[in-house]
Formats: sequence, structure tokens, C-alpha cells
Amino acid sequence: MGSDRPSITQLDWRAVLVSVRLPAFYWVLSVVLVTVMGYPGVACMTPVAWLLALVVGKRCLDESRSDRASFRLWEAGLAGGLLGIIEGITFIASAVSSPGLQPEERGAVVWIGLGVTLVGLWVTVLLAARIALMVMRRRS
Repeated sequence: MGSDRPSITQLDWRAVLVSVRLPAFYWVLSVVLVTVMGYPGVACMTPVAWLLALVVGKRCLDESRSDRASFRLWEAGLAGGLLGIIEGITFIASAVSSPGLQPEERGAVVWIGLGVTLVGLWVTVLLAARIALMVMRRRS
């Protein structure tokens, strides 16, 4: 039972990073551009961006060179988690840098951002791993 859990050196980290690279880049770029244009509320679209984990999970599965299916599921979950953390950091940065934010409100905004990040982390992990599992079942 415990032998099915991969060690950190057995995972295909290249697949994890390659699968996250473009979706994370496009999300961060869009939030930064729209925020700079004067609409910091775009960060509130972060829950919709969690759906990018579906793309990340499938791409990670396609890119993975791991032999065991359980390793590929771990990799997809890690890729989804990495995406969730990046989206959460982007949310916090955008919310804290909002021009209308009062200095005494920054603490509350950071706490809300941490909550969004934690929820987003779990959602993206589960979505990425679930889509990878569904694709693996379809292929077998």
C-alpha cells in the first residue's frame, strides 16, 4: 500500500512544470494587464481560473514519462497544486495592489487571499488529478 507512493526523485518534474507553464503565464499576464488598465476586480475571476487545472492535468498526463499510473496521478495533482498556488499569489498581489484599498484593510485582504489560495489549491489538485484519472481510464 505504501509502496505505491512515489518518492520525490521518481516523479517527472519536467512534465509538471511544462504543463503548468502556459496556463499560469496566460492567467498572470491577463490579470496584470487588466489590473494595470484600471480593473483590479479581474482577480475575482480566480475561481473560474481554477478550471485551468483540467487542462493542466491532461497536459501533465500527456507529457509524463513515468511508467506507473499512480506516479502520473501524483504528477497531475502536483501540477494542479502548483497552478493553484500561482493563481492564489496572483489574486493576493492584485487585491493588495488595488488603488482603492485603504491601508487598514490590507490585513483583511491578505487573509481573504490566503483563504482563496487554500481553497484554490485543493480544488486545482483535485480537478487536475481527476481529469488525469478519467483520461487514463478512457485510454485503457
